Amino acid sequence: MNVRQLEIFLAVVECGSFTGAAKMLNMAQPAVSIAIGKLEKELQLSLLNRGDQVVPTAEGSVLVKHARKLLDGVQAAQQQMADFNSLQRGEVRFSTSAMLGSYFFLPHIKAFRQQYPGLSLRVLNEGTHGARQLLEEGATDMAVVNMDDLPDGVEAVPLTRQEVVACVSKQHSLASKRSVAFEDFARQPLVLYRENYALRRLVDSLSLRFQVVPEIVMETDLLGMILGMVSAGDGVTIGLRAMTESEPVLVSIPFQEPIWLSLGIAWKRGKYLSIANRTFVDFLVGNQSI
Repeated sequence: MNVRQLEIFLAVVECGSFTGAAKMLNMAQPAVSIAIGKLEKELQLSLLNRGDQVVPTAEGSVLVKHARKLLDGVQAAQQQMADFNSLQRGEVRFSTSAMLGSYFFLPHIKAFRQQYPGLSLRVLNEGTHGARQLLEEGATDMAVVNMDDLPDGVEAVPLTRQEVVACVSKQHSLASKRSVAFEDFARQPLVLYRENYALRRLVDSLSLRFQVVPEIVMETDLLGMILGMVSAGDGVTIGLRAMTESEPVLVSIPFQEPIWLSLGIAWKRGKYLSIANRTFVDFLVGNQSI
């Protein structure tokens, strides 16, 4: 049993098929089948139930857990060896929402790239709750999280505290108000993110608190669609003040009871964080005034 066999085995499990694994690994399908056959023969166990959907047997499920740990260890060793080189090469991987990516991270990333031109960034678009899932699954190295709702098993550093405001078009009847009660906001036609975003969860929790049923007319992951609907007067939304300050077509209205969202960047406790990722975290912490 070797590392390559385990990589192929996990690929088959994750894809649910030999064909999918072959495409993922850029291998011929027969080569994938042969590798799995050799692994099963060596272990003298049936590891996969082969049907329309390939799934691990009970024995295969045990191997999945051990294989993931082993490959994580191999990857960590390779990464640490590579880190002995300078920061001329490397990749920063994190997940954040489109709103934070556009209105908070963009200037930071520009300044970071100027200082570390050899480092690349891989930024996944996901809400704070969805980002937590990606972090737990190992699909990303770091994730932007709500500091007031940290999941277990992570380490995090605070990045920003943002005021949450109601966002309406300039022509909307609420646009001239200095503040708005959440109950009045919730009765407007709402254009919101889906449930895996902190702002949507905030609306849901406040609706329960104030015993109001929110009038949700659309939910989406697409920030551009939300902004388009609101600016056209086809609904209102909730957002960070940083967003409305950069969108002249929108008017921000504070809530009568001010709402704040504390955000930070997190990674799995005990998991090796590459020098590139640590450098990015240190840069964000040291340049919060950008």
